[in-house]
Amino acid sequence: MSNLIEITDSPELVSTKDYPYAKWDFEQFNCVQSSLIPYFDKDVNGIVAASTSAGKTVCSELFLAHEIRKRKGKGMMLVPIRALAQERYDDWTRKDHHFGDLNISICTGDYRLDKEKMQDVANSDIIIMTSEMLNSRSRNDSKQNSFIKSVKTLIIDESHLITTPGRGDHLEVGLIKFSEINPDARIILLSATMPNVKEIAQWINKLLPNKDCFILNSKYRPCPLNVHYEMYYDGENNYNKNEQEKVNKALDIIDYYPEDKFLVFVHTKKTGELVKKELLKANIETEFHNANLEKDKRIKLENRFKNDPKFRVIVATSTLACGLNLPARRVIITGIHRGIEEVEIYNINQMCGRAGRPRFDKAGDAYILVPASKANFYKDKLKKQENIESQLLKNDFGHYKVLAFHIVNEIFNKSIKTTEDIHEWYRKSLCYFQSKDLNESILDKTIALLKKRGVIYEYQGEWKASAVGKISSMYYFPPLDAADLKSNLINLVDNSLFENDYAISLLLGNLDSHKSGIISKSEKEEISIYSKKLDDMIAREGLKVFKNDASVKASYCYYNILNSLNSDNMSALMRTFQMDSPRALEVLKQIDKMDLKENLGSYLDKLLIRLQNGVPSHLVDLCFIKNIGKQRAKKLYENNIKNLNDFLSCPKDKLIKLLNLKEDKVEEIFADAKKLSLEKVLVD
Repeated sequence: MSNLIEITDSPELVSTKDYPYAKWDFEQFNCVQSSLIPYFDKDVNGIVAASTSAGKTVCSELFLAHEIRKRKGKGMMLVPIRALAQERYDDWTRKDHHFGDLNISICTGDYRLDKEKMQDVANSDIIIMTSEMLNSRSRNDSKQNSFIKSVKTLIIDESHLITTPGRGDHLEVGLIKFSEINPDARIILLSATMPNVKEIAQWINKLLPNKDCFILNSKYRPCPLNVHYEMYYDGENNYNKNEQEKVNKALDIIDYYPEDKFLVFVHTKKTGELVKKELLKANIETEFHNANLEKDKRIKLENRFKNDPKFRVIVATSTLACGLNLPARRVIITGIHRGIEEVEIYNINQMCGRAGRPRFDKAGDAYILVPASKANFYKDKLKKQENIESQLLKNDFGHYKVLAFHIVNEIFNKSIKTTEDIHEWYRKSLCYFQSKDLNESILDKTIALLKKRGVIYEYQGEWKASAVGKISSMYYFPPLDAADLKSNLINLVDNSLFENDYAISLLLGNLDSHKSGIISKSEKEEISIYSKKLDDMIAREGLKVFKNDASVKASYCYYNILNSLNSDNMSALMRTFQMDSPRALEVLKQIDKMDLKENLGSYLDKLLIRLQNGVPSHLVDLCFIKNIGKQRAKKLYENNIKNLNDFLSCPKDKLIKLLNLKEDKVEEIFADAKKLSLEKVLVD
């Protein structure tokens, strides 16, 4: 039986020269790192819970260097986001780093996982990977993923994010799978301080009962953090005015410290763009760091912030809160709400932790903007730490969708076959360990729902994934959403509604996930006319549809995208739908190819072009041409160039004038149009 070993910050600092497997450019380990010296060479699991900037990366290197150079095994570093994976890779592959002579591989969604890449991963000493990627790869028992079995030390950075909705469940399930594949591996969790760290350690002990587990719950922070609560006026019940008040308050703080670097965290991209606009107006250099930023631009931006003293401010969404080491003396968090929902306290704490640079600053300062009307309430609430809790049984709209997603994946990958297998798998989870909903009938209800929706079926006492279930697992797509896409597509086909934008918007918007969304009074008023016309179409065509206000809101967003219409209330959601459209359309194509077999590939390709460019159907042909988007297509159409043939027949000088481009660029576009025309002829 394994034991829990509780340790504390070491009162005596250990010289880095006493560690034989790596070299650092500082003389002594700090009290957190020194406390691990008795354990780095032991066959133990462990949790290091310590503040931001407490040197947890060096803690990971203590275990990894020993694994590779002494035990001759392979190491893996698990991180929550791609940007953090890239930062770790860039640091560890430097020639002057003590890992510089090792083969280090990065495996995230930014990289194409072809045969050559997977061979590089298999041959590496250290693999850097996101938790979603580990979950995906460990479920697939192909030869390409056999490298997971050779990992002997797994480091999980920012492990407290197991409590993050939409992300934590992948880490939890990935850990369960990894422990099955590698029961003898060491697992070291690095985390921010958390109140229930002992409970998490007990779960790790249950998951891997053959090893002791140490716990270090440290209070050390080399750069003291001062947290300030700044009030903004919220007297009027007006969202846009409140956002402007937050922005104004942020600018006041930045103006007050003209020599300091800032990270300004925002909770929506709309607010981020607003902050950036106001800072630029005030002649303050800034950029907006968010998930839409391409990898090369993201890296360039981060390096510039580190090295250019004139570049003072980065505006960022939560993508920068998770571990990225950027030199910000001060942090501003623009409010505690994302729309009408409160931002999680652990997320706020993550953002605060970015303030202050060890070796450079005597302290870090974080400014949390709170509404004046409830300032005391939120101050008290934010000072309390939240327990780390499993997200596996998150309940949306009466369905346990997260649980359903993972059950389907396990069935598809043949990890579980029977109902009892599902119960056994669940009993390994943190969710079960934390005694959430002891009644396991939830599992049986979820299985029954998946069967009813045609996602799984039973054959000779074993569960199998249907075509919809297979597609859901292959594309990491919510299974109940995939089932809805199939039902909606059948409605479209059976009633020949291919050209009806109300039916198309319903196809895309009336999904299980959207039904659990939130709709405000102003949004409900805005969609009322669309909703009435949608109901008229449903009644006229005799469609059997279950929808609610939230899914009608989603359908309305798709209708706007398809018809080049704007919405101040829902512009952020519309952008999200446009970004996600390639995956949704690929799922639809696979449903048609593997299940319905209606040969809808060409139609769905056109629908994707409409969604990505936000254009009505008459502009689609033009938007197939490379570098012809909505505005250029509209201008061409207005000048009687309405399709590919018209474009190819148009004199070059006229195209140069209409497109307002240089001749060489028009030549390039024209060549692409010719190629497109040839491909069309070959297909026909």
